[in-house]
Amino acid sequence: MSARDRLLDVLSKLIDVRQTDLPRLAGLSKSRVSEVLKELEKEGRVVRAKGPGNTRRVRLAKVLRIGIIRAAEYPFVLPFIKILKEKGLLADLRFYRNGVELTLDLALGKLEVGFSPYITQLILSTVFPNIKLVAGAAHGGGALVGRGDPIGSTSLSSMELWTFLAGKEAVIPAKSAEELERMLLTGTVGAVALWEPFVTKLKRMGYTVEPFELMPCCTMAVSSTVDSDDVKKIYEKAMDSFKSSKERWLSPYAEVLGEDYSLIAEAVSNYVFDPYLDERGLRNKLRTARFYVPGLLGV
Repeated sequence: MSARDRLLDVLSKLIDVRQTDLPRLAGLSKSRVSEVLKELEKEGRVVRAKGPGNTRRVRLAKVLRIGIIRAAEYPFVLPFIKILKEKGLLADLRFYRNGVELTLDLALGKLEVGFSPYITQLILSTVFPNIKLVAGAAHGGGALVGRGDPIGSTSLSSMELWTFLAGKEAVIPAKSAEELERMLLTGTVGAVALWEPFVTKLKRMGYTVEPFELMPCCTMAVSSTVDSDDVKKIYEKAMDSFKSSKERWLSPYAEVLGEDYSLIAEAVSNYVFDPYLDERGLRNKLRTARFYVPGLLGV
């Protein structure tokens, strides 16, 4: 077992430990422990803090599993991860095909934080009370691409909801944006309800694009296993950082998605970013549209 693995193994069994005890517990020299701890601290894997007297205590960094859908909507997640690391929290970013799969993982304890469609989180939170909606994210970014019927969409999503609110009906279900894109290109459907950057990609190919009404798309929900107030404060700080210097984050986010920078920059311009969640206003809008959501009574 390497020195690195020895230290991680020791720390995984303890809440925290004095740094001076680690050489004995891991069977390593004092200098080797110090060297490896510096590497692990730089990676965000461990946190070192002052203890009583002149002691230093070491613990594993807590890991926050964050789920996002493959979309242009989340460049703010990069400053979010950066600030979490500064707070001693290691982020594990996971990509999902659709909001249902993501939100179910949040409900089942496989994620601590999830960014997925408001409508998905709203409905599933009535079944899984351990999901708490805490903040907004972005408005817009969706459009009906193509002309004619039938219309394809992901299920239980902002795209399906927005198609309904536009007076149309999505009847062909899909599990991902890539699947919807293929369905349109092969003529399986006449149009698709889709999000960025896929909207911009298809627009560049000559398809007609009819943007949906500007409404909140994805929102942030957290598991009951984390302090929602603390996570929300960090998230709001990250959103402020992103909004004050968007260009700084677009290039690295394009790399994360494996997409061209110009595509992501154009796609992101079709979103309005706002961490405020007007849940009462959104629920009232659903009522007005006669869109039934379980659990709305008394809210």
